[in-house]
Amino acid sequence: MYPTLLINDHVIVEVWDEYAPQKGDLIAFTSKGDPNQNLVKRVIGIPGDRISAKGGFIYLNGEREREFKADEIQILVADRRTIKIGKDKVFVLGDNRNNSFDSLDFGTIPYDKIIGKVVYIYWPPSRIGKVE
Repeated sequence: MYPTLLINDHVIVEVWDEYAPQKGDLIAFTSKGDPNQNLVKRVIGIPGDRISAKGGFIYLNGEREREFKADEIQILVADRRTIKIGKDKVFVLGDNRNNSFDSLDFGTIPYDKIIGKVVYIYWPPSRIGKVE
């Protein structure tokens, strides 16, 4: 999740019983491949959205997302297909698009796998602060 999070950052996650993630939220969730591992990624798409990629850019509901430029990443696997986000699921990408294991690899994340929203870095002391 570089540059937002660095290796060894410790974070506080807000956990809600009925959390509905919003675009741009940084979420913690249980890995699909390993239920003992938690991952942190940024929500790009929410239920009902359509995600596609073309020429290194991500398109959300047909509009190019300027915030989520995807230069030189392996997003080309998503070219020429559109993913519709299903009910109670989100599409996530890592902030470090060049080296991220995310929804391009493992698909959408069901709400029941979401632990909560990452809101604060509490360790190391030099990095204490709100997560954007």
